[in-house]
Amino acid sequence: MKKIAILVIAATSRPIYVHYIKNYWTALIRHLKATRPHIDVFLLFENSTDLTSFEDLRPHIIQDPCSDLGTLCSPQFHNPNIPGILSKTIHAFELLQDRYDVFFRTNLSSMIRVPYFDRFVQDTPDIMYSGGVVYRDELRDNLVFHDHVGPGKSIPSVDALNEYPGNTFVSGAGFFLSAAEVKFLLGRKHEIRYDIVDDVSIGLMFANHQSLPGFRLTAFYQESIAEIKSRIRRSNAPHVRLENFSLQKAKDLWEHIQNGELWQVEAPLDTGKTHYRIHFPLFDHAELRANEVRMTHEGLSAHPQVSLVDDPESADYVVLCHNHITDHCPIHAQFRPLKDRYKTKTIMLDYEDSPDLVYDRDDFRWVLYFKRSCVDRRANRPFDYGALRIIPTTYGVLDDMLAPPDGHDERRSIAISCLFEDAVCVYDWFRNGRGRLLPFAKSLAERYGYPMQIGLVSPCGPEGRSAIDERYKRCLFDSKIILHANPDPWEGDARTWEAISSGALVFLDRMCQPIPHPLVDGVHVIFYDLSEAGFEELERKIIYYLEHDEERTRIGMQGKAFVLERHRSINRINELVWELDARDADVAELKAILDLERATRSRGRSRPVLTTWQTPEIKGPE
Repeated sequence: MKKIAILVIAATSRPIYVHYIKNYWTALIRHLKATRPHIDVFLLFENSTDLTSFEDLRPHIIQDPCSDLGTLCSPQFHNPNIPGILSKTIHAFELLQDRYDVFFRTNLSSMIRVPYFDRFVQDTPDIMYSGGVVYRDELRDNLVFHDHVGPGKSIPSVDALNEYPGNTFVSGAGFFLSAAEVKFLLGRKHEIRYDIVDDVSIGLMFANHQSLPGFRLTAFYQESIAEIKSRIRRSNAPHVRLENFSLQKAKDLWEHIQNGELWQVEAPLDTGKTHYRIHFPLFDHAELRANEVRMTHEGLSAHPQVSLVDDPESADYVVLCHNHITDHCPIHAQFRPLKDRYKTKTIMLDYEDSPDLVYDRDDFRWVLYFKRSCVDRRANRPFDYGALRIIPTTYGVLDDMLAPPDGHDERRSIAISCLFEDAVCVYDWFRNGRGRLLPFAKSLAERYGYPMQIGLVSPCGPEGRSAIDERYKRCLFDSKIILHANPDPWEGDARTWEAISSGALVFLDRMCQPIPHPLVDGVHVIFYDLSEAGFEELERKIIYYLEHDEERTRIGMQGKAFVLERHRSINRINELVWELDARDADVAELKAILDLERATRSRGRSRPVLTTWQTPEIKGPE
């Protein structure tokens, strides 16, 4: 059995930190000592911290002996996190390197769900540098964005980092290292940079990393306690992150979970509902990082009625995204035979742009077929698919997008953002909507002088869709108003939900929305028309909402709450599971009718022959 050390960045500078230590972490330490002695928790404090209030935790406290952090990096680069967090992390590694097989570094605003966490570690043959939130190939861009690079900065130029192999970092809220990786890190201790954020510095040292989809669940301060408990109970995520909780919110949550129901024991599945074994194949290609694949995997991993299995033969259903079989991806040669072999138990999630494209239209034996962009934009009505049962769907927002960026506050320094490249003015697909909105935004900047972000802040295309870019996310959260438009030929994109999830007031061209839980004008967003009169009205409304902070904030936060409740990755899977549940209920009802028919006939009674059977009306997914 692997021995595990959980290292917790700790401090007493805020009352909420003391609350976390005295309640959850103290309870966890006692629980592990009694039930799982192979797991130890260590609270990592800086040198000057007064620990007299925590005498009973002394065996689980590691205090950094470094009293002069100026010896690690120049004081001009110091802040409350640099270099103290990295210093006490490295000191803990030095003390514990020979005692444990696996290390998990986290912070006080985390919750470890013990049975899930322990099983994950014990069942994973080779733990490596990994975590639930991974910033792939963004490390150097992150340093530039946070102004660590340039003359007079801690890093004179990006080239100064050429000796470091890593360009990916795992969020410091929770990352694993193996014992061998800890020894490797300590063996190169003289190369560690203490003048930058700790998780970025550690990422520099490792060329290899691993993302752990579904490992982390983030609970947000805007959610009610009931919602948080429900999401935790429905998930098998080993690590829960409590994002930006107030002290009162943390106390309220502890009142409900201190009995250990959600972190000491596994949450029992609702045995009244069907559990589905689903095969969702992953693959080694850039398309794996596409929005729809990441969103689907995150939702499937978190859903309480779903177990992901590696073998399609043993699965109840196979789920494919269009990415698996589309012509432009070379991986289609791998997955089209899988689709053909298991067609009658395959669910297609088609996020293709073209409304008229339907995969295997002439061999439509799919169990379920979900499709984004089911709208004829020219007529502004749902697309007619004839006898084919096409279920409209849309994108959702990934959990990583919901947490505010580090250091974010609600002042929102950008009045208006319009994040399109100039090419939208000439591309046929964008000319009427985005191609008119972008010049409109530029004219606002010229005429009113508002602080605005016009143009891209991060890569577009496949690169931009492969991960949540921190610059893009920060821009959304720093904006008061976001101007957006759908592509001309189709309706719905990931940017819509990402923008609304930031809490900004989003202006959006009017949509048809044949989807569950559509956006409501004036409640979640503000719709505008793509006409001369529409743009004149849009300008008047922008000025009005910039001058009326309370109304703007109210609609923006209503939109954010709506996305949290109805349009996340797990909501898309809710819709899939509801369709399966309804399908099973329909089959059961039909079987009951046929059984009754046979029983009646066997008794020699005359009954009308069942010739048609209609699906009963069933309430849709909540």
